[in-house]
Amino acid sequence: MQIAKFPAYLSPSSLNAFEKMPATFYLQRMAPDPWPYSKSGVAAAVGSAFDAQCKVKFAKDRARVLDTLSKGHGWKDVTGLDFYDALIKLNVAEEFEQEARAAGAMLWQTYEKALAWQPLVLDDVEVWHNFILFGPRINVPLFMKLDGVHKTCPMDWKTTGYGRATGGSLKPGYRTLIDKGLLSKPHKLFREGMGFDEFNEQWATQMCIYGWGLGKPLYKPFDAYIHALCIRPTGVRVAFYVGVITEAFQRQVVKRLEDAWIAIHEAKFLPDNRIAIELMAEGEKFYG
Repeated sequence: MQIAKFPAYLSPSSLNAFEKMPATFYLQRMAPDPWPYSKSGVAAAVGSAFDAQCKVKFAKDRARVLDTLSKGHGWKDVTGLDFYDALIKLNVAEEFEQEARAAGAMLWQTYEKALAWQPLVLDDVEVWHNFILFGPRINVPLFMKLDGVHKTCPMDWKTTGYGRATGGSLKPGYRTLIDKGLLSKPHKLFREGMGFDEFNEQWATQMCIYGWGLGKPLYKPFDAYIHALCIRPTGVRVAFYVGVITEAFQRQVVKRLEDAWIAIHEAKFLPDNRIAIELMAEGEKFYG
């Protein structure tokens, strides 16, 4: 394998990319003449516009949030824009902006009504942080971009189903569900103190790394929160998830991060043939 550069760090998304689509990971992040990153579509733009609505509501230090975002996006000029418009410029592709603004506002209205059933107070929003995982075998540099901090623990917003004819579906295990404005019973699989990985391993990995970035001690269990909006032809369902990032799951994530970082720097996880790697990457688009 020819290496033009090595990644400076791993994040929840790049770990997922390496594990599920190693050929694409190499071609986009490590190879000479790298492949471009895939452009985000309208569904991602709508999710970002909804996030912007939430951050307008919950941000306690708007100047700090804008400074963080501007630096992270290459100092895009947001001079003279109000907080919401600045967030849109920094996060939403111009081609999707009009649709995203309208859909994001609609989602916020639904979410705001849902919060009447379960009020939310955040310590902070839009927390970006570089840090080092001091693992038992090696140290791994990490980076996180966290939506919010609730009770000193990581909290994230998710949207699913926008633009799909059949809409999205919720992951099992939610503690609270608001459907058509009405409070429903917890999911049948929910129980107090359940592991976050029982909802979804990718979610739990994300929350695990976020918690460490917030200073949670390695291997000590901590809570995590996700608020998910599921868009369906019949309306928007809002689900609140709370679970524990357990010691056992943290140990799994540490091993995965160490394994990935070692494999990346040994540069032996793919064949030494660019054509073969590109063929593998094409297959990953369908099966990755």
